Amino acid sequence: MQLDNAKKPSAFSPGTGFVRLPTETEWEFAARGGENVSPSEFVEPVFPMETSLNDYVVYGGAQSSRGQLSLVGRRKPNPFGLYDILGNADEMTFDSFRLSRLKRPHGQAGGFVARGGNFNTPEDEIRASWREERTYYTEAEPNRQKTGGMRLVLVSPALTSQKRTTEIEQSWAKLGAPNEQDVPSAALVNGSIERLGALAAEMKNEKLISEVNAVKLEFKANTDELQAQRGVAIRSSLQQGAFMCVRLNNDGRIAEVFRTAYERDCAKPDPANAPQIEACEKRRVALVSREQALDLVMTIYADTIVDSASIYTAQFVEPEVKTKKAQLTAQRSGNLDRYLDTHWSHLNGYFKDQKINRPEWLRTCKAVSN
Repeated sequence: MQLDNAKKPSAFSPGTGFVRLPTETEWEFAARGGENVSPSEFVEPVFPMETSLNDYVVYGGAQSSRGQLSLVGRRKPNPFGLYDILGNADEMTFDSFRLSRLKRPHGQAGGFVARGGNFNTPEDEIRASWREERTYYTEAEPNRQKTGGMRLVLVSPALTSQKRTTEIEQSWAKLGAPNEQDVPSAALVNGSIERLGALAAEMKNEKLISEVNAVKLEFKANTDELQAQRGVAIRSSLQQGAFMCVRLNNDGRIAEVFRTAYERDCAKPDPANAPQIEACEKRRVALVSREQALDLVMTIYADTIVDSASIYTAQFVEPEVKTKKAQLTAQRSGNLDRYLDTHWSHLNGYFKDQKINRPEWLRTCKAVSN
């Protein structure tokens, strides 16, 4: 709150700011890495880490916390620049606790929500989606817990003027529909047109019947065009996925050769052999470069799958797989159709369980014979 010269509350200005607890959505967006990570990395249980979990998170066990809270900032930050966002002290959020399933709130609101896990949370339970209900009070006193903490966010009033309101409305309008599942289906719209035609027939209104028939023809033409465009987009995405699977095959095999040679020749270098030490260091640098390149290709491949699943459904993609495979066969494109089959198995699996399985995707792409 700001005070004027008479020590009375003054009106908010565009520069006014205040602190509050983050909402669950804000907290999880930041905990997962925000816009600093790719779509496939964003949906992983934890944010991407260059080294081990122990370098980023204080969790339960003798290898990490040893049952004690740690000073903030001793570990590495997440991609959003936040220290100790997972583990150490679980963090209070602004929301009341609700059980939810399929994005639908259920039941009555309970206590506040604690997020992120703490120094007693087992290593295998550390994840960005970790949440727990906490009551504000016990039977006799405020609920004080040694594992709990908070992280405040700095915000400003969302609506400080009519201009700001207009800007927000325009930004919201630009977002449009999130995906095709949120748009009324063609069957639903067509059914409405049919019912309107039936009503016109009952009224024996020839002019209205003619207008409804014209709308029906226009709607069918537009629907056919949209379906054709969607088919082209899906087939393009499938081809990209197949090509990326080829890259995983090639880059994965090369990285494996580099790794095998390095482990064979440089596992136990002679400290007194300077040329060998120098050669092994060059091999190590080359191996790291190859593995980083492979990791980048794997990230792009995973992003392709996650993006496709966020836009389309399996029922739309499956028939286009057959069409694309027929095109590849007609074009005599080598064994790209086999990579397409492998990519489709990955995408279809993700449709079913929403799980990103990078090691298995890499293994199966590498297993495709050239």
